[in-house]
Amino acid sequence: MDLDARSLPDLKRIQAICCTSHNKNATRAAIVDNIRSSQLPIMVLPCRAPKISADTCDAVLNLLRSLDWRAFAHNKYAGANRTASRGAKDSANFVLGATKGVPHSRGFTHVVDKQHASDNLCGLNLSVVKTAGRRQAPKLLALWELLRQMVAAHDPAYDLTSVQVNRNFAGRVHRDRNDTTYQYALSLGNFTGGRLVVSTDDPCLYVSYDTHMRLTRCDGRHPHWVTEHQHGDRYSLIFYNITGAFTPRQSNKPSGVRRGPAHVFGPDDQPRPDAARTACCLARSATRS
Repeated sequence: MDLDARSLPDLKRIQAICCTSHNKNATRAAIVDNIRSSQLPIMVLPCRAPKISADTCDAVLNLLRSLDWRAFAHNKYAGANRTASRGAKDSANFVLGATKGVPHSRGFTHVVDKQHASDNLCGLNLSVVKTAGRRQAPKLLALWELLRQMVAAHDPAYDLTSVQVNRNFAGRVHRDRNDTTYQYALSLGNFTGGRLVVSTDDPCLYVSYDTHMRLTRCDGRHPHWVTEHQHGDRYSLIFYNITGAFTPRQSNKPSGVRRGPAHVFGPDDQPRPDAARTACCLARSATRS
């Protein structure tokens, strides 16, 4: 760790640890330990980006619903200590586009320099459709094209390399450390809840986004999570870049979006109960005077 985090106040130290640590368990432990001892209230600012067209959302949602999700039920996020936790018996996910892995291992034949890591090389799998989805390749390629066009229409300069596609997943508190720049998030379906909560460069401020039918820009290299959803299937899509030039982290303070009144961190801002240890500590610290 290049930064001497011990020289900073507690609430600043958590941000320093989260920015420099590549160990997810250490990051979560740092969040818990530092925010538990905080004497300052943690505020949450509700926000929402403009909606994208209903026709586009319907086209994407119809493709997502037409997929055989059983092919993606067994994935790398199924373990108890992984970034995402299963939100329902029928939850699943997959990636379209570039993914990182061990150099020269199956599928990861493109070897490139790995940024900000002790080992210099990583493997890239540049296939849009991975092995699990080959039987549904035409639908997945159609989905990829539609999503690429959506992002290009919204942000022509954005270099999209990958899309994480989830059904009924709720993310634990985590950082997307493979991202090279900011990302976009979108959720679709008939459900309630499921807000995206992101930290900012102000350790006392979090932003809670309604991403339903809204292409929402944030920097996933800050700690973030998704609150629990109810009453239906929630499809979420994360648009990101893992091969471009690394850009400085953005503050995540909202710009160009509609804001609601800020409130003290509470139960509705927590992740799913099975991933809520950090949020419980946040909530307890928020009640202290």
